[in-house]
Formats: sequence, C-alpha cells, structure tokens
Amino acid sequence: RFLQRMPFAPPYEVEDGTLRLGGRRGDKELAAAVRDQPWAHVTALNLSSCKVSSRALVELAQALERDPARDKLAAIDLSDCQNVGRDGVTAVAAIVERARDFDSLSFRGCGRLEDDAPPMLAYLLRNGASLRALDLSRCFALSDVGAAEIAKALHANRTLSSLRLATCVRLTDRSLVELATALRKNATLVVLDVSSCSLVSDRGVEALAR
Repeated sequence: RFLQRMPFAPPYEVEDGTLRLGGRRGDKELAAAVRDQPWAHVTALNLSSCKVSSRALVELAQALERDPARDKLAAIDLSDCQNVGRDGVTAVAAIVERARDFDSLSFRGCGRLEDDAPPMLAYLLRNGASLRALDLSRCFALSDVGAAEIAKALHANRTLSSLRLATCVRLTDRSLVELATALRKNATLVVLDVSSCSLVSDRGVEALAR
C-alpha cells in the first residue's frame, strides 16, 4: 500500500486584505509571512490563538519599519496569544504609532499581559495615535495599576471609541472610579465594557453612571 500524500497546508493565507496564520502556528510561520508576503495590500493581521512570541512581533515591527511601503496595517488581532508579553506589546505599539489610521487592536485573552504592558498602550493614547478600538478582555493578570495607566491616558485621547476590559478579574471599583474620572474629559469613548469583572461592586458601577 502506498500512503496517500496529504495536501500541503500553507502557513498563512491572505483574504480580503487580512493575513491569517493557519491553525496554531507560531514564530516560524510568521517569519515566513514577513519574508515572502508582499504586504502591500495587507491591512489586517489575525494571529488569534497562534503561538507567536514577543520576539516574532519585534522582528515583524522591525521589518515593517525598514520598508514603510509594506506597512499598511490598520488592525491586529492577538487574541489568546499566550506567549505575548511586554516586549511584544511594545513592538505592536510601534506599528500602531506609525500608522496614519489604525482601527483596532486586540490582546483579548493574552494571559501574559501584565501591568508592565499598559504604559506602552497608554503612551499611544496620549500621543495622538489613531487607534479607535482596544480590547484587553480576559487579560487575567491585568490589575488596577494597569487600568489606571489606561484611564489617565483617556484624559487627553481624542480617537478611542471602544475599550473592552470584560472579565479582567483583578479589576476593582478603583479602576472604574479612575475610568469615570477620565470620561468626564473624554468625548470620544462610546463603548466601555467592564462586564464580568467579579471584584467590581455597585460603587464602581455607580461611579460610571454619574
């Protein structure tokens, strides 16, 4: 008997401007995409549930910086990427900062995103980056310290319209009070999701409702 040869599965695909890594691929496949893909028409990067590391994101940011004509990204989805930490967030922040128009950035479910990462995101929000939607839901290590950095940045931000912190289980009423204070000076944020933050009480909710 001859074993039937399985068809080759490409490490990534590009459809309607979105580049996706197949399955639960990681650094090697992202490096191949950076090396081989023209990127001129890539406007979104979907790495959801992939095993990419911070190092791979640093290399991506460096490659795009060397060739600005390739840097057309307006959305990055890193949902459930469990190997992404502070250095990865810093690299992605550099991509967002260079963009003229950036729609959405998701770190939803990134378990290694801790309080040392939000300062990089807060820098973007304070310094004129065009980011419109930020998703930090299910970042279980994020606490009031990190949320306070985001809240302070919202005082001066004029682009973000959606901030999701759902199921950030370490957030308390302190975070909601900080966010409520920021929203008194912020006119652009219309979606703030703090659902399923189990340590939040009526006091925090009331602060937002005022």
